[in-house]
Amino acid sequence: MAKKKIYVVAKGKKPGIYRAWAGGGGAQEQVTGQAGAVYKSFSAAGPAAEWLTTVDHHPSVMNELKKLPGSADRPRMPTVRDGDVAIYTDGACTGNPGPGGYGCVLLRGDERQELAEGFSLTTNNRMEILACIAAIEALMEMGETRATLVTDSRYVVNAVTKGWARKWRAKRWMRTDTEPAKNPDLWERLLDLLEKTDVRFEWVKGHAGHAENERCDALAVAAAAEPNLPPDEGFRDDKPLTLF
Repeated sequence: MAKKKIYVVAKGKKPGIYRAWAGGGGAQEQVTGQAGAVYKSFSAAGPAAEWLTTVDHHPSVMNELKKLPGSADRPRMPTVRDGDVAIYTDGACTGNPGPGGYGCVLLRGDERQELAEGFSLTTNNRMEILACIAAIEALMEMGETRATLVTDSRYVVNAVTKGWARKWRAKRWMRTDTEPAKNPDLWERLLDLLEKTDVRFEWVKGHAGHAENERCDALAVAAAAEPNLPPDEGFRDDKPLTLF
C-alpha cells in the first residue's frame, strides 16, 4: 500500500499542511492562480521540515508540521573546537516578510558579548544571514579569526558548508539558469568575511533547550519588536536585492 503524501504549502492562498492535493480545501486550491506560490509534496514530515528551512514560509506552516509524527530532529548539543571563540546566532521575523531582528552571543573564555538589531521589513532568512555577518565582524574586532558558529538555520549551514553560496556567486547570483539566488547582498558580505577567517559552522535544533540558542532567539525577537525600526536596505517589495 502506497504511503500517503503530505502537501506543504509554504506560500499560497492559505499556507499550511494538507493531506490531499485535489478537491475542496486541498493543496491545489491554495496554489492555483497564486503568484509566487511555494509548495511541495513529501512522504514524511522529517524531509518536509528540512525543506522548509531552505525556503521562506509563513511561521504557521512549521507550527503545523511540528504536530505531525517524525517532524522533530533529535536534539543535540554543538561541539566547539578547542581554542575557538564560540558564536551563537539566530534570526526572527514576524510575518516573513515583516519586522525582523537578529541576536548573537560571542563567548571567549569568561568574556561575553551580545549583539542585536532590528529592521522594519525583512525576512527570517535575511536575519539569519545578517546575524552571522554581525557576529563575525565582532569576532574580527576582538582580534580573533577562529570560531565555531552555532545556528539553528539549516539554510545558512547548508549554503556555507555545502558550497551553495559560492556556486551562486560563481554563476552571477543565479541558483539555476532562470532562477536568481535570494539575498545575494548578504551572501556576498558573508563570503568575503569567511575568506578572511576560519569559522566552522555547526547546526543545532532551535527551541530544544540550548541556553545560548534560546538567548539569541530572545534577543532577535526583542529587537524585532522595537519601535521606529530602520529599513533593511537590501530588501524591497518582497524581492531581495539582486546584484549583477
